[in-house]
Amino acid sequence: MVNFHGSSSFGQAWVESILGAHPEKPFEDVMKATDFLIAEGSVDPKRIAAAGGSYGGFLVNWIEGHTDRFAALVSHAGSTT
Repeated sequence: MVNFHGSSSFGQAWVESILGAHPEKPFEDVMKATDFLIAEGSVDPKRIAAAGGSYGGFLVNWIEGHTDRFAALVSHAGSTT
């Protein structure tokens, strides 16, 4: 679980950091977390998956169109716009 830009965990400035860039910054965060997990040997890069619901589903839809790193993607109730 990546606590990406736009989440409410690190204060209002962190929440607002994605204004005008809703998918880009969280996508970068997910890719950095993926790189970290692969580098430390926690995941098999050929069998990695991502899933998300609501905004997470939207982000999974974005991921699908911007990388082929994941063997499987699950989008639950994600908007396509």
